[in-house]
Amino acid sequence: MDYRKVAGDIIEKVLYTHVAAACESEFSCVDAIEEYTCKETSSRMTCQEKLYLAVHINRIRNS
Repeated sequence: MDYRKVAGDIIEKVLYTHVAAACESEFSCVDAIEEYTCKETSSRMTCQEKLYLAVHINRIRNS
């Protein structure tokens, strides 16, 4: 078992949960973007992609 992979997955889920709670409006934008891209490409965004996008939407909103 690769414990670093398991620990990384746990940390990613915890980080995703905390950022999602702190950036609700950004994640509503991310959900809308995912819905659109899913319709256009038939593929879903990963948690990492959603987190990345939410953080950058937050940066734009607060700049």
